[in-house]
Amino acid sequence: MNDMFLHVAQGLGFAIECGFFMLVAKWISDQAADDHFDANQEIEKNANLAVGLRRAGLYLGVAIGMYGSVSSGISHGFWNDAQALARDGVLIVIFTMISRIVNDKVIIPGIDNNTAIKDKNVAVGLTEAGGYIATGLVMYGAASGEGGPWWSTIVWFALGQVALLMMIRIYEWKTPYEVVNEIQEGNVSAGLMLGGMMVAMGFILKGAIAGPSSGWIPDLEAFGISTINSVVLLVFLINNLVDRFFLPGTEIQTEIGDQNIAAISVVISVKIAMAIFISAVVL
Repeated sequence: MNDMFLHVAQGLGFAIECGFFMLVAKWISDQAADDHFDANQEIEKNANLAVGLRRAGLYLGVAIGMYGSVSSGISHGFWNDAQALARDGVLIVIFTMISRIVNDKVIIPGIDNNTAIKDKNVAVGLTEAGGYIATGLVMYGAASGEGGPWWSTIVWFALGQVALLMMIRIYEWKTPYEVVNEIQEGNVSAGLMLGGMMVAMGFILKGAIAGPSSGWIPDLEAFGISTINSVVLLVFLINNLVDRFFLPGTEIQTEIGDQNIAAISVVISVKIAMAIFISAVVL
């Protein structure tokens, strides 16, 4: 009974620590948008879904990343574990803020995300949320491993961002419409597709990064192979699978052009489901 109480108390302590870093990330994010709008007012008074999606993705991304720090099941004592979680929390908040800049300047260039989100552009909100969650999944993989130096999380974050950008550029190249233009114009289906693909990619990258280190060369080789395979699967093969079996009466590109959120929700659910299973195989 005492052991059970101790585990519950420790779990509560870790949850409070995670909540603290979620609030830190929220404060930094709100400060970055302060010249454009008051995020709390936009959510609470104006029911701005785009702002709500940004914040929801932010919270989830930070929490997922920090969960990796305590998910290995190997404890070094509560206080040592709490200190390690705090260290990872600082890095995860920093990386999350960097991923926001990458989203704004590189993933959907030419769009001022703050202005678009203030104007209730849900497509931009979905894209940002997907980027935050994907970053959290990459950090989960980096934080959950045993045997690597603490700075290895920086390397894996950078590689994860590069892999996400590669996937997005190949997706844009294959897609017959201008992805950024569709998102800028508020096509929610286009934003849902791009954000969902980043989440799916994040799951696969998490599986490639997580676990004990086998040395930098084998780890990097495995990461590279997983990245290439995941791009082929997410951009090419799974689209054909969905078109043939899950949406047999139409095509994905047609439904994005028609802004059919229901159809794209099915597409993204299949992509993420497949990515979850792939991540389990590559772990």
